[in-house]
Amino acid sequence: MNILLSGISCSGTKELGKKLASEDKDIAFYDIGDTIFSLSREMNIKLSNEKILDVDPRILKLLRELAFQKILSSLDKGRINILSLHLTFRWHRRLMPGFSFSELEEFTPDIYINVNSELKSIIECMKKDKWAKELSLETVNMWIDEEEFTAKLLADLHKKPFYLVPEKMDIPQILDLIKTDKKKAYLSYPITLIEKTEPEKIKEIRSFGNLLKKEIILFDPLYISDLLDLEKLKKKPHTLPIETVTEEAEKMTKERVVARDFQFIDQSDYVIVYYPTQLLSAGVMSEIVHAYAHNKEVYAIYPFEVSPFLEYYCTKIFKTIDEFKDFLKKDLGFTL
Repeated sequence: MNILLSGISCSGTKELGKKLASEDKDIAFYDIGDTIFSLSREMNIKLSNEKILDVDPRILKLLRELAFQKILSSLDKGRINILSLHLTFRWHRRLMPGFSFSELEEFTPDIYINVNSELKSIIECMKKDKWAKELSLETVNMWIDEEEFTAKLLADLHKKPFYLVPEKMDIPQILDLIKTDKKKAYLSYPITLIEKTEPEKIKEIRSFGNLLKKEIILFDPLYISDLLDLEKLKKKPHTLPIETVTEEAEKMTKERVVARDFQFIDQSDYVIVYYPTQLLSAGVMSEIVHAYAHNKEVYAIYPFEVSPFLEYYCTKIFKTIDEFKDFLKKDLGFTL
């Protein structure tokens, strides 16, 4: 099995691939960037991480093709081969490719995984690599979108599954995603509302999520806290473009967060809603309607009087977690 692991620079893609390989002996990991730098040293071609995209495009294309060929010759058909690369680059206000179709055709991925990291970690990483002199926060948001969009298009072209995976997702869960046919679920809950009114309940919800992970692959929106990080970033004075939260950057981040959570729902078998408050959460209701419209089962835990509208969009509603657990055991065959 071959897996393509993509993500923008500083998204932790390579590091995640290495973790997966270190945790599972069945996985062989390869990184295009590392292989290119290794080849350049062998050929006495001087490259630096900060200037590599300024190299003559023909030389860069040749090095990438040689890197692909070296990796392809090393693949083990008896193992899971994970290839890490950036499908796109943003450089000098231009979009640049990080692959060619012929190279990917030879690798023939069976699964496409796009890694999403938190804005705060991407920003801190890019500052260390001096990327911040080149990129604005708007451009980073755009690049994250373009990388995911390209991966989804390739997966669709080759009729292969695509998954958006948070960089902070538990390694055993990602291994389950790759190696098993476990059911997948999105955990929906009113994050902002609860954090303002009953913050202690966040821990309760995530504890419930950890219990569910024993049986299913769970996508938790709090794996990535971009909106919270954005608010913190707005309160600090900055001089670098990548740290400056303009009105457009804020709007782009918010819209990307909504689209990301909808993608988590799209790649799940069902949505589990934990709603411990009577206050209206537009986010949770939007996720429920989105799941319903995309033919997903929606199971809600709601201990209050049920609105006919909530009832309409949910497959089943439970008063307590224990009641939901009983349903999982009796009806879905869980062993919680």
